[in-house]
Amino acid sequence: MLGAMQMVAGLVVAITRELGPLITAIVVIGRSGSTFAAEIGTMRVIEELDARQNHGARSRGIFEIAGELDKFLSARR
Repeated sequence: MLGAMQMVAGLVVAITRELGPLITAIVVIGRSGSTFAAEIGTMRVIEELDARQNHGARSRGIFEIAGELDKFLSARR
C-alpha cells in the first residue's frame, strides 16, 4: 500500500508540472483577449470607431496591427 501512495504522489506532481504552464498560458490568452474585446466594445459605445471611419481611417487595420503587436509581445515574455 505504501508503494502505491508514493506512486500516486509522484504522478500528481508530474501532472502538475506538465499542466501548470499550459493552464497559465490559457489564462494569459484569455486575459489578453478579454482586454482587447473590452477595448473594442468601449470604442463602439463612445462612437470612436464611427469617428475614425468618418475621417477615412481604416479601423480594422489599426486593430489588426495592435493584435499582432500584442501577440508578438506576449510571445517574447
